[in-house]
Amino acid sequence: IEIDAGRETAPFRTSSHAVVTVVEGHGSSQSDDATVAWAPKDVFSLPSGQWMTHRAEERTRLFITSDREILRRLDLLEETYRA
Repeated sequence: IEIDAGRETAPFRTSSHAVVTVVEGHGSSQSDDATVAWAPKDVFSLPSGQWMTHRAEERTRLFITSDREILRRLDLLEETYRA
């Protein structure tokens, strides 16, 4: 995903598991009460079932790998987004 400088993604919650690699940019991700600061070449995981947001300090590109499609095909995927 790409996030513009100073922007934050809408809060979301999913039953899928994901691993994120920071390709470009600096920022942070918040999961319920935990916050992780990241920079290029960092790798971190996103827990399932928790509300999450990503905030970019500068133009950011994140490469996200997940089991979302597998869960969707098995009709096990649950996702919620807040506006």
